[in-house]
Amino acid sequence: MKRLSFIIIICFPIISYSQLFVQLYTGYGFKLNQNTLKNPYFNHKRYTEFSEDTIYNQNIQMWVNYIVKQNINIDSVRINLGAGLHFGGSVGYMFNKYFGTALDFSFQSSDINLGIFPDNRVTCYKENIYYDPRHTPNHSGYIEYIFSGRMLSLVPSAIFQYSFKKFTPFVKIGLNIGSNQVYITKHEYMTYLNETNHLVDSIQKERYWGDIGLRFNSSIGCMYNVNSYLSIFLDCNLIYSNFKPTKGRVYENIYYYNGDSGNSINKKTYDVSFVDKVPQCTWDGGYFLYGKNRVKMTYPFSSFGINVGVSYSFGKRENQTVSNSLSRE
Repeated sequence: MKRLSFIIIICFPIISYSQLFVQLYTGYGFKLNQNTLKNPYFNHKRYTEFSEDTIYNQNIQMWVNYIVKQNINIDSVRINLGAGLHFGGSVGYMFNKYFGTALDFSFQSSDINLGIFPDNRVTCYKENIYYDPRHTPNHSGYIEYIFSGRMLSLVPSAIFQYSFKKFTPFVKIGLNIGSNQVYITKHEYMTYLNETNHLVDSIQKERYWGDIGLRFNSSIGCMYNVNSYLSIFLDCNLIYSNFKPTKGRVYENIYYYNGDSGNSINKKTYDVSFVDKVPQCTWDGGYFLYGKNRVKMTYPFSSFGINVGVSYSFGKRENQTVSNSLSRE
């Protein structure tokens, strides 16, 4: 009997507080570390002025212009794809009033930025002025890349908390098992100089994936206990995540004239390969990575975020009720 009483005294404080809980939350992530994009992803502006004199080249059977002035400006670009809205939930179990475990799941997208941060945008720009009437007069060409990212995460974590009246501060530490994807949209178009109407547009969209790895996730926050079952909480979380894709595909490839996207022409879609580097970016050679090769890069998804959510506990037992039951025995 004494042995049974000892087991009851040891086990009941754990059983009395043990509880299953579920949580739903949403929040916003602010970018942390940034990575410098490699060639050809840089802001590029080139102004070229040609002479009025032309020479007819018999070999290529066309008129050739002499360049009399050319200015080229290149600026590197740093991006982070972790900034944006995220949504998630959690299922967990508290073993006692101080310690528990949880499995979080969340979805994060940098496509949704609420205007807080500008788009991850890279513009390659070329402006030509022709003086010879036999050539296309006064036109400008543009290539614009827009980067976006998505991350689906599972986070097994440990929870440490301490309740004080209606408030429960807590800390969560876990591993982020993330599946990342990077989307790149290349928009190439041409206009007459100092005009906005598009003469020709070409849009190419790509998706990169393939790296699933372990990352770090932690958060600190506080719950307000509305009653024995329902709580609301606010926390700050830190995600450290870098993504290096191994697979990719061009999944949309169209062009059209005079801004008429309704009469677009579809071009081929294809898989892409990743290489250490590509040739120097030039307009005539084409900016977008020369066929099916793409440069290897690491895309940062790390962020510092703020979340707000609700938590619901199942089958919670109060310590006082169990203590009264023991005293009666």
